[in-house]
Amino acid sequence: MTVEDILAYSHERIANGVDAVRRLEDSYLMTSLRAFRLDELDHETARAAEKDKEETSAAGTVRSIFEIPLIYARTAPMKEYDETYANTMITAAFKVMRETVDQYLQGDDANFRLCELIFDQYKLYLKNLKELKKIWKGIDKQTIDSQIRISICEKVESLGNPEMADRIRDSIKDPKYLQSLEETGA
Repeated sequence: MTVEDILAYSHERIANGVDAVRRLEDSYLMTSLRAFRLDELDHETARAAEKDKEETSAAGTVRSIFEIPLIYARTAPMKEYDETYANTMITAAFKVMRETVDQYLQGDDANFRLCELIFDQYKLYLKNLKELKKIWKGIDKQTIDSQIRISICEKVESLGNPEMADRIRDSIKDPKYLQSLEETGA
């Protein structure tokens, strides 16, 4: 192969990589995640904030996929609640994200983008958790919240991103961690 051939091949791979990322961002999963809202929950949060004379930004809130098991844990009748089922929801979220990313990217690129996606959903989860605590006091103290956070941390670490896993561990230890993420734009 000549230098020109290598450069042409490299440019083609880069272009294909950019196209793959662009197609991933336009995938059904990504567009659905950007549009995921639960109007009833927004209304409940707004009512609780109004009652407590607090401001809320809940109207039209984009939800995190990781809120689903948390909401299930809070809304299922105690006799019907199944912790295994709640944990399966977390695993299913990872599986759907993995399968979608793998349709567009391979290898380290796929793992890196999957970590980013999981971390973005995690930051959204933490942000929305602040609003959810207005209607469900102590929701962040429930076992499922810890399980969600630990599962996310373990998943990111298993994908080969210990730095991101450390950031998630920091957020578990320090409730003000989200504020520092918002201030740094991370």
